[in-house]
Amino acid sequence: VFTLVCSVSCFSEHGDPNRTGMKSFWCCLLALLVFASLSDASFVPRRTIPASKLDAAPYASWAHAHQVWLSSGQANQTTEIQLVKDYLAHDIPVGGVDIDSQWSTADNNFVFDTKKYPDPQGMVSFFHSQNIRVVLWATSFLNTDAPTFGYAKSKGYLLNGGKTIKWWHGEGGLIDYSNPDAANWWHQQLDLVLDIGVDGFKADGSDANIYEYVVAYGHKGIISHREYADYYYRDFWYYPKSKNPNALLWARPCDSYGSPVCLQFAPHDVMHSGWVGDQKGNWDGIKAALFNMIHSAWQNFASYGSDIGGYLNGDNSQMGRTKDLFIRWAQMGAFTPHMENGGNGEHRPWMFDSGNSTQIADIYRNFVHIHQELIPYFLSAGTAALANKTSVMIPSAPKTDVLSLSTYDYKLWHDIFVSPVTNGNYTSQKVVFPKGDNWIDWWNPSKVYQGGSTVNYPVSTLESFPVFQRQGSILPINVTREYTGHGSQFSDDTLTLLISGIDLKRQSAQTVIRGEFPDGISQEISYEYVPSSGTLRLVATAHTRKVLVLLRSIKECGSLSVHNNVYESPILSVGEVGSGSSLHTPHMSELLAVSEVSLGMQAKLRRAQEGFWFDSDRSELWLRPGASDYGV
Repeated sequence: VFTLVCSVSCFSEHGDPNRTGMKSFWCCLLALLVFASLSDASFVPRRTIPASKLDAAPYASWAHAHQVWLSSGQANQTTEIQLVKDYLAHDIPVGGVDIDSQWSTADNNFVFDTKKYPDPQGMVSFFHSQNIRVVLWATSFLNTDAPTFGYAKSKGYLLNGGKTIKWWHGEGGLIDYSNPDAANWWHQQLDLVLDIGVDGFKADGSDANIYEYVVAYGHKGIISHREYADYYYRDFWYYPKSKNPNALLWARPCDSYGSPVCLQFAPHDVMHSGWVGDQKGNWDGIKAALFNMIHSAWQNFASYGSDIGGYLNGDNSQMGRTKDLFIRWAQMGAFTPHMENGGNGEHRPWMFDSGNSTQIADIYRNFVHIHQELIPYFLSAGTAALANKTSVMIPSAPKTDVLSLSTYDYKLWHDIFVSPVTNGNYTSQKVVFPKGDNWIDWWNPSKVYQGGSTVNYPVSTLESFPVFQRQGSILPINVTREYTGHGSQFSDDTLTLLISGIDLKRQSAQTVIRGEFPDGISQEISYEYVPSSGTLRLVATAHTRKVLVLLRSIKECGSLSVHNNVYESPILSVGEVGSGSSLHTPHMSELLAVSEVSLGMQAKLRRAQEGFWFDSDRSELWLRPGASDYGV
């Protein structure tokens, strides 16, 4: 019976009925020897690796989900719902929708305009039924046309005795957060939308208008801009969370509004899904967004992104931006912690395609799925960045480039390197790799670039985008579809650990995957490679979720044995370091194709719960170690 089971097991792991025979014989013989050794009196039961004691992430993971919106002139209940339905129909995931300004009867009175939004509760419920969160645009202004303005002024709830300021949405006064009564009254206004399920706010930059008072004062006396900004953004962060722990805030880190000087807006502790905004939809606009993001990194803001395609129209066309600019911005946006797309003009990716072409929609879809897969990485990096008072984005440009950047390249935390395309005329892009590590091409993992080297990376097609994984690093990803080449729907019940090559100098790596807010279980994972024995040992702390290991850039793989929940495989050769001169970058459709055979093997791996598969055509080793309840 054991021999029969062994034969079936060997077949299911190697997956090719034409390659049984002697290989199955040796596999069974090896298994019998292992069985005999485990039957010895010295047999030790599988040891338990306890769960990690690290705290869960301090904020909800949808901060890093793909989020979309329409500008105020386009937005109403019908168009917002249709926008999301269209994204989903194109198989483009959406994690959040922002309702832009002018959604209320008066700015910041928090009463929906039922002419535009006849059933706000029904709209919010629909989005929630699709697992999509809802964010409302807001500021700290109370306009004179709001029915509550007179009451707030008479009660002393506004700065400078209710003196009004003209701003971009009319005329009003700023809420005095230093007055406890004013804050409590303001919270009652927020409750009007929080109580129907709204999940947070996009707090625009009204704090800077305090400079128009010259000297601002309130309940506590004189109030500086920094004090007021802290009051404002923290109130929009902490109060909604007191009612909905998963609530989030969109807020600006640093913005320059086209000037060479960046002004700090929100405080660091609320920067989980920030954005730099109001750039034009042209090549100067994407550079301006990167300028603001890099300055935000230098000022140690944790997680943010930008308006994909630019908030403002960049030309006089009906679209407001070219398809090349739009897709290059989307590619960059996918490799930032906060991927959001909306603004004036056209931002729906499928609308940039013409005739029977689906090129732009296809590229956009692929990059959104990459971004969605990286949510565990973003959440863990964002958590560490907040704790260490630093940024997930690590610019290559030195801080001496304060007025003009010498490069827009950056590391996304420690394990991803991005070189954004910022010119529509490039056929190749100069990429200078960070020193100290080797970098593996995201699209062609057989190619390894030496740290500190310089290459001209081909970008002649819109599908080509320079992004790289640090050699040997462990990227935790959630794979749900086949678009990215990292798995398929058969991976959706696991956490995939993407390891591209082995760093033969370090020979080890480790990572932490933070548990979901508020009390999810974190997980610590590490591996060690021993060249002398060709052994890769992977260890993971206990977790209810299973893991799937995808080891890329493996040229050959020997037999794999299983000992007490430990997998050992002689890796005979890993990717060689090259200069990049022979780099071939195929089209995305070539890279992301998943054959029926590979889907079949992944399905078998899922059904088997445990096993491995070496794909010699793609130089990939897939490991499924089984249940993780006791660690791996």
